[in-house]
Amino acid sequence: MPRQRKANLFRRGSTWWCWFKDHRGKKHRRSTHQKDRTLARAAALRIEEEVLLAPPDYALVTIEDALARYLAKCERAGRAESTLSYYLNKSRPLIAGLGAQTPIHKLKLSDIENYIDLREVEILERRQHSDRALATIGKELGLLRSALKYMSKQRGDDGQKLYPFDPAEIFPEG
Repeated sequence: MPRQRKANLFRRGSTWWCWFKDHRGKKHRRSTHQKDRTLARAAALRIEEEVLLAPPDYALVTIEDALARYLAKCERAGRAESTLSYYLNKSRPLIAGLGAQTPIHKLKLSDIENYIDLREVEILERRQHSDRALATIGKELGLLRSALKYMSKQRGDDGQKLYPFDPAEIFPEG
């Protein structure tokens, strides 16, 4: 027979509250908004499950979000209008090629290599015999790398980095 989970309850005034630790060991205290202990126990188990099953903040950051936040940071830093325009132009193929709603924590080296291959074909279809295709792609990936570095310095509400990896790991050599 499966073991029944136990809710850790305590009272504040006439309302029951619960406490529990998440998978990182951080202690959470939440009100059950219940005055009856039985109802409070059920509510506490529901609250604990919601917190533990919620994705971490970094799982919610998409490529589009990361690039938008980086561009906003550049604007706050007082970058020239031409620089901001350049970044915006370089971000469009990244969003189209990698997917706007792709979470940044799921990017892999193979995704970047596939992007390079597809983008090179796309550029050569428009400008045949162009030897600048790799340079263009390199500038786009440089923007992505900068955005990921910026996101690795940012923290979510849970205190964890919004990009918890080393950006250099997903970019090919050279």
